[in-house]
Amino acid sequence: MKKTALLLIPALVLCCSCGIPTEEGSAVNTEVKEESEQVIAENIPIHEDQVFFYTVAEINGEDLEKLGFSLGDSINLSFSNGKTFTDVPYHNGYYVKVGGLVAVAYPGIPGISIAYNLGNGTFKEFELSEDDMVTITLHEKGKYLKEQELFSQTHSDDPNEFPSIEVFCNFRPLEGGKLKKNLIYRSASMTNNSTNRASYVDDLLEKYGIRTVVDLSDTEETLGEYRAKEDWNSDYFDKLNKNGDVLIVGLNVNPASESFRKQLSETIYEMVHREGPYLINCTEGKDRTGYAASLLEALAGSTYEEIRTDYLKTYEYFYNITEENSPESVQAAIDASFDPIMEIMFCTEEGDDIHTLDYAEKARVFCRNAGLTDTQIDEIVEAITE
Repeated sequence: MKKTALLLIPALVLCCSCGIPTEEGSAVNTEVKEESEQVIAENIPIHEDQVFFYTVAEINGEDLEKLGFSLGDSINLSFSNGKTFTDVPYHNGYYVKVGGLVAVAYPGIPGISIAYNLGNGTFKEFELSEDDMVTITLHEKGKYLKEQELFSQTHSDDPNEFPSIEVFCNFRPLEGGKLKKNLIYRSASMTNNSTNRASYVDDLLEKYGIRTVVDLSDTEETLGEYRAKEDWNSDYFDKLNKNGDVLIVGLNVNPASESFRKQLSETIYEMVHREGPYLINCTEGKDRTGYAASLLEALAGSTYEEIRTDYLKTYEYFYNITEENSPESVQAAIDASFDPIMEIMFCTEEGDDIHTLDYAEKARVFCRNAGLTDTQIDEIVEAITE
């Protein structure tokens, strides 16, 4: 097992010890020292996340806080293979523009995620191995505090604090353009219970008569892990899966990648040749589910405003953030996330304006570039539109 040495260094000399959980569940004894004005977490073990392929530093946000780091700080990362990165935002969410590097202490997730926001996996990109380590040092205190305060969102995992189970589960039908009513739904996961929603989503599948599930986030390996847990309670999903009515996709999170376009387009084509109603999900029903929803809405002739309206419902459902009660937060989300993703997915020519695009045609280009024929695209459009 790799050993971790953590050093906090400002003025007074103070020593204490604490334990940091490792993947094996044991604790590594660490020393915290205050000797100078440098704030440092030294030689932290790392591993690769097996779903998103980013780099995980095996230290929790609480431990970094004890060492003098705070959310909203700017930090430097120095890996033992020689890779270094300066002025990296440290947040509890992905509060940087698409493609930006960020270190994230995501609530409820052990370790610090070092990732490109909706970009390539950093573990491979940085040429790391699981024998490498990372040292984290403070670059500038509070440099990104404004972004942290503006973007920081938390949601309750108690269904009693939401107006309905549908809102709690981020569950709703896709609308816009000429989409058939109540044909395609989106939601959080009915398999990953990390936010206490899985069994509730599973009940909604049965309530709304879902016949085909498109599970964008899982692989057979992760499904096996969830199913082995004591809180597994997704009988309707199991029934659909047993009958071959679940598409296990494991979609990557980089909308600019060729593999993303190909996988998403082929999945939608396969979906419409199954029996509806359909349900598309990822972990929280936000990012990958949102990409799929945007593509389907665009194929059905939705406008920018219609696609944007569906996107913002997630902020309303999860965080009770709306344009009426928090216009600055909504605009920040549009500027940092929604608009860049729309540009990546649908802007194919110089001068394209996401606000005025012919989304039906641009969605066809997306699918065509992914390898679908015009005949196959016609089949999708016919299946989902009035």
